[in-house]
Amino acid sequence: MVAILIIGNSIEPQVEKIIVRKMKKKPNKSSTQLQDDLAQKGYDVTDRTIRRIRIDLGYNKVKSSLLPNLSEGNIKSRLDYCVKHITDKFSNAVFTDESNFQLAANNQVLWYRRDEEDKPHLTKPRNNKKIMIWGGISRKGQTPLYIYRLGEGEKVTAESYVECIEDSLIDVMDRKFGKNKWRLLQDNARPHAAQYTQEFIEENNIRLIVHPPYSPDLNPIEKVWAWMKSDIVQTTYDNVELLIKVVQKKWNSMTIKYQNDLIDHHMDVVKKVHDAGGVYV
Repeated sequence: MVAILIIGNSIEPQVEKIIVRKMKKKPNKSSTQLQDDLAQKGYDVTDRTIRRIRIDLGYNKVKSSLLPNLSEGNIKSRLDYCVKHITDKFSNAVFTDESNFQLAANNQVLWYRRDEEDKPHLTKPRNNKKIMIWGGISRKGQTPLYIYRLGEGEKVTAESYVECIEDSLIDVMDRKFGKNKWRLLQDNARPHAAQYTQEFIEENNIRLIVHPPYSPDLNPIEKVWAWMKSDIVQTTYDNVELLIKVVQKKWNSMTIKYQNDLIDHHMDVVKKVHDAGGVYV
């Protein structure tokens, strides 16, 4: 076992190469695990030094997102989507989805001065109610935000979803793009795939972009929900009506440029997933 050679802030290049290689293979490696990996290569490195090396190499902590395991059929569906849309500029596409917001999120950040103040805490509402929303983005701007008025324990149904797209999608997109000159991307949630919904879509001549299952990375509106929640969930709200107002205001503040940037990025993702053979990238 040899101790790592550190001259000033310089680290042995081979140690950096090992860390980078191990991190690429398994990005959730802990400093202790990397320490064991280096020890197997004959390097004696403290976990504190490894933490500093990772920072110096530009690694940052990010919240993990768990993605489902893809079957061969899922991978083929994703690849088929990418092959079909590899040159698509999505100039007349509207990307839609639902999301939910609650009165008090569990990941709010609190700040305090250690050793000078007591650690602060938040009081969670007795009934931490949620709201379910639906919206769509396009190169010509967003749809109105639709708020599902669901009772306690209720879920979105095919009937309530049809009411949503009838109220907040069809006329709006017809005005933006021309009657029936736009395309709809929705995921494969049960209310979307239900026969009742499909019959309504067919009767209204809505052209669908077939979205592959288990592919949130292939719907740019997912980034909109992340952008909205990064701000909204940092506050606890007293009641549902106040939460609705805040969510609505954030949605309305979204610019057409931001939406175009997301759709441009989606085009890049389509190419990357295509080149990767359909797997997540």
